[in-house]
Amino acid sequence: MNLLHRSVRLAAVPAAILLSLAVASTVAAAEPAPAPSTAPIALAGTGTVVAQGAGTAVVAGNGSVTGTLGGGWIRVRAHGSATTVTVTGWQYRVRFVDGTVLYRNVHGSFTATGPAVGLTLQSPNMSFTASGTGTVALRGKGTYEVNGGADVAWPHATRTVAY
Repeated sequence: MNLLHRSVRLAAVPAAILLSLAVASTVAAAEPAPAPSTAPIALAGTGTVVAQGAGTAVVAGNGSVTGTLGGGWIRVRAHGSATTVTVTGWQYRVRFVDGTVLYRNVHGSFTATGPAVGLTLQSPNMSFTASGTGTVALRGKGTYEVNGGADVAWPHATRTVAY
């Protein structure tokens, strides 16, 4: 198997993970928070999520995502010409046949805006804001807030909440 086919197959892995997270049970806001674990969290709905931490984040939806990475990589899956993406401070960039772009060794900022944005971030130091309608899956250590609410530590047991 050549490197290109292996890379394209690996790009499908976060989508499968995101799909499995999206079918997780919904937790009502009135329920107590689940006990901490090492499982990822999935957030879905309309509004704004602000997150910062170290680990992996998968963001998919309609709207905008802006943030910074202090090292690590960002993979961009933008669908359609109405989507705009800007990444600064990267050292290496690879464009795959399916249109996915991988930025490596990123010490800078990013912005993605449009009707169908898909990002995977992995960094020891990341912060981002996602606004619009979509899904955010987080795994690692950090905090997030939904629609200006209280900071919540990641990771928690897998759950889906509106944002």
